[in-house]
Formats: sequence, structure tokens, C-alpha cells
Amino acid sequence: MTEVAVTVGASQALYLTLQALLNPGDEVLLPEPAFDLYYGQVRLAGGVVRPVALRVDSETQAWKIDLDALEAAAASGRPKLLILNSPHNPTGTGADSFAAIHSSPSPSPLKLIPHPSPLILTLTLTLTLHP
Repeated sequence: MTEVAVTVGASQALYLTLQALLNPGDEVLLPEPAFDLYYGQVRLAGGVVRPVALRVDSETQAWKIDLDALEAAAASGRPKLLILNSPHNPTGTGADSFAAIHSSPSPSPLKLIPHPSPLILTLTLTLTLHP
């Protein structure tokens, strides 16, 4: 890696990233329920949150990304950014539930469907604890 930023925590890292990436009116796809901090940070950066509902898997009873809802959200409007965090706060959903997004053979930037936005950036926050 040649470009590294050190911050005092994930909240500051997200804030700085959103400030750098978003322009006024940019749309951000946010799976919800979501940590309430994300809404304010998107607004402070001039962005607009477009919520995408998570669903509970009937077999595992675990929260999962709803690919149909995400596909519909990506196809409408002009989303610029998708925020994924793992484990997802507040549901505890792990990164494995988001794997379908990146394993789709679709050529779109979101790897789901072609959409009107020229680029959707996926901001992935991963919590790693070291002993």
C-alpha cells in the first residue's frame, strides 16, 4: 500500500472519506437498519441517504442484504456510494452476507445491474480486533 490514512477511529475515518468523496446532492445507498451516525455524516458531506432495507433470512434468522432491494435502489436515482460495514451495526451481520454483491458476474460497478450512475463506490468498513 502506498496511500494510508491513520485516524482516531472508524467514525473519523468515515467522516473524512465522505467529505472527500461526496458532492452536494450525491446519493448514498445505506442498508438499514443502520447506525445513526451514518445519516448525519452523509448529510454533513452534502449527500442524501437512500435507505435500502435489509431482510431477515427465513432459514438462518440472520439479517441479509436484500439483493432485489439493492438492485432497485441502484437502478433508480443516481447513487454514488454504497456503505457496507461488517459486522453491520446494529444487526451484527457479517461480511459473508454481503458476499453476493461481489460474486455476481454482472459487469456493473455495483456488480449487480447496469444503472444510470457512471460509478458507484462501495465503502466497506470492517472491524478487526487485535489482542
